[in-house]
Amino acid sequence: MIRALVAGGARRAMLGLAGAASLAVAAADAAAVAFWIDAQPGGGIDAARVVDVGDVFSVDVLVGPDPAGSVTFNAFDLGVTFDPALVDLQSIVPIDPGPAGLDVPVIPTIGRAGLSRLFLTPVTLTAPTVIARVELGALGAGSLGLGFSGTFLVDGNVLPNDGGVTGATIDIQVPGTTVPAPATALLVGAGLLLAGSARRRPRHL
Repeated sequence: MIRALVAGGARRAMLGLAGAASLAVAAADAAAVAFWIDAQPGGGIDAARVVDVGDVFSVDVLVGPDPAGSVTFNAFDLGVTFDPALVDLQSIVPIDPGPAGLDVPVIPTIGRAGLSRLFLTPVTLTAPTVIARVELGALGAGSLGLGFSGTFLVDGNVLPNDGGVTGATIDIQVPGTTVPAPATALLVGAGLLLAGSARRRPRHL
């Protein structure tokens, strides 16, 4: 089957198989589809985090209804974009929400972590759910924006991301450098002012 998928084109094959599943979604239950990147896996969905140059770190990708309801699908195409000057891709691992999925071949692209999955049993989600984990290695200091490209669910047709897509920001720092807290910065500034004032004070003979 994998040979047929590759020969026919990964995306066309995925859409064709998804359509053949004849998945019916009740209009009353359908909700807006949304994707999120969780910068700090575990707990809530975090929009930002700080790492050091040289760190290997992970972010999670979630999909679900927004703000409420349910979404049902039997395939997805996922692309997480990043700046290859700041990070390199270590791995992208699917986390199947229930039934086991099948990989659909994805052509590697610089600056994009891609993943396609096909489910023989339809998947229904009623809350944001993790579907993949992306592992990255920090190469240089800077502000890294993680976003989406070519990302959608399929239920026989491509479902619009009408709930929106939400990326994340990773601040990459040189090890050992920290941003001083406001109180610390004020104390340092006051000390410098006092030192300058002492130097300018005239000497009395």
